[in-house]
Amino acid sequence: LTARITDTAFTPYFSVPYTLITPFRDKFAPQGAVIGSQVMVDTSPTSFTGTIAAKMLEEVQATFVLIGSGEEKKVLTIDGKKIHEKVIAALKCHLVPIVCLTESEQDAFDENAKEKLKQQFADITK
Repeated sequence: LTARITDTAFTPYFSVPYTLITPFRDKFAPQGAVIGSQVMVDTSPTSFTGTIAAKMLEEVQATFVLIGSGEEKKVLTIDGKKIHEKVIAALKCHLVPIVCLTESEQDAFDENAKEKLKQQFADITK
């Protein structure tokens, strides 16, 4: 972690694994960077083995969290309802939720891709 942020024309956002939030925050936040988490698996107030709860992210002063990434949807098979719950959990812990609407490579070329993304948004905001 020896890099310096020298271009003040933009604000860098680093979405890093939980174990790197504190080192990145200590190194880059004083230079104007915003540090957040790649994932928040658990919506309960505490975490289970191997999961990261919103409260844990708040405690290490993460600013934001990605929710509903393609990997998360594929590996954890989360749906719109679960994404909605995670957004609420993030907000309660003063985290900015960055919700990912995703499409498969096949969907990208589908004439209904726009409708599929609209449906994902509707599912999340129910």
